[in-house]
Amino acid sequence: MFLAKAPTPVVKEFKFLGLLLDPKLTFIPHIRYLRVKCKKSLDILKVLSSTDWGSDRDTLLMLYKSVILSKLDYASIIYGSARPSYLRPLDSIHHQGLRLCLGAYRTSPVESLYVESNMSSLSLRRTKLSLDYATKMTANPSNPAYDCVFHAQHENLYEQHQRFIPSFGVRTIPHFEAAEIPATDILPNKLSSNPPWSLKIPSILYTMHNKSQSTTHPMAFQSLFAEIRHTYSMYQPIYTDGSKDREKVSAAMYAPPYVDTARLPNNSSIFSAELYALLLALQSIQFHKASKFIVFTDSLSSLQSLSSFKITHPLVLQLL
Repeated sequence: MFLAKAPTPVVKEFKFLGLLLDPKLTFIPHIRYLRVKCKKSLDILKVLSSTDWGSDRDTLLMLYKSVILSKLDYASIIYGSARPSYLRPLDSIHHQGLRLCLGAYRTSPVESLYVESNMSSLSLRRTKLSLDYATKMTANPSNPAYDCVFHAQHENLYEQHQRFIPSFGVRTIPHFEAAEIPATDILPNKLSSNPPWSLKIPSILYTMHNKSQSTTHPMAFQSLFAEIRHTYSMYQPIYTDGSKDREKVSAAMYAPPYVDTARLPNNSSIFSAELYALLLALQSIQFHKASKFIVFTDSLSSLQSLSSFKITHPLVLQLL
């Protein structure tokens, strides 16, 4: 093959974004390269784990996560498709690093290393990272890789021929279903139709938060709240709250005389519930006769997200 009248060389390995690709996508060259690279970094831990003058356990674990484990995690959702026998040499790197950090014996059981370090095996980490990536794609259906993952082709082919390595979508869907995360429960992460610089920061009062609950008498809070209500007596008050009882999560708002409640998907965060309660309050304004409103919420994190423009949650963007 020629490109611009120059012959294109045929290579057995090609490095793309730090990942070594081979013709059959076995990822054996990349695993070997990763093992050699991590072994060099382990020498740093060997020096710093001296019992006489070395670092403490927490420092060594932090160093291991940032220097070695980060290399093992990078692109693991891609090279994780390799056969377990090919990936097994990386486990010894992981275990050796944990032993150095914990000061454990060579004969210490692997399970005890995971418990002492509060870390999981590499296979579980790869599964978790794959689920994280799949979840992010669920929230963004316009991702070019969406159809490849959630509408994977040739599933029957992989079932009939076990020697074929399944694609990422075929490998991930069973884990996604086992985690009991319905795709319908994941909020879509849509871009705002308005540019960010045109969004206005809402007017937020932190008067109640400025008082310490441990040193302030409850009557003082009641008096302060009555003062706020008097100052904004011309405003229609709306009260919001989110609650979570084990797996069940709900949100509610009260704008006298209207009440509105909503049931959120199981295992939703309390932060999502508080944000959704604020959303219910804003939706009720459209049908209320009053023209000025003041919303009372006990969720400091929700107010801080709105005032600081930390749009890390789809509902924050929707509220703004």
